[in-house]
Amino acid sequence: MNGKIYATDFQNNLYSVNSATGAATLIGKTGIPAVPAVPFSMNPDGSFNSYDEGIVGADGKLFATFDAASFNPVTSANTPIIAPELYEIDPSSGLATLIGPTTLGLDSMVELNGTFYAFSGVSNQAMTIDLGSGSTLIVGNIDPSAGVIAGAASPVAEPRSAALVAVGIVLPGVWGFRRRRLTRN
Repeated sequence: MNGKIYATDFQNNLYSVNSATGAATLIGKTGIPAVPAVPFSMNPDGSFNSYDEGIVGADGKLFATFDAASFNPVTSANTPIIAPELYEIDPSSGLATLIGPTTLGLDSMVELNGTFYAFSGVSNQAMTIDLGSGSTLIVGNIDPSAGVIAGAASPVAEPRSAALVAVGIVLPGVWGFRRRRLTRN
């Protein structure tokens, strides 16, 4: 967001992250519930604890989804421990404001051409998400071979990639021109 990187910890405190050094600086407590159990720890009934969180920047604001659940591998049931909610986070103080309920299992969010997408590790689906209400609309299923999408980024032209494409286009032409000159002489 505006060239800044933000992150949360298991207590859902908000940090700014220095992209050059990786150093994190505490901004403040969000008020979003903390992760209630060690992720992937096993419960006496054989279920596993999990949590899902996605964070995205839009119009100078941060938005986060958060939930926690236990997953039973025998029945494939997800039982919410903390209901899935969408929050708006003030990036200057860290304080979060509840927007509304959303879909269980949203692992990450991303903006593309003005539309916000969320990815569910529970249903293995891509969805649009309304940042004003938390409501989601299924776009489609994610290829199961892709695994869980737990991080996402908007596509940005990378100078090195563009340079490699240019070299890939120009070099064969230069080689062909040089080869033609050598065969004429």
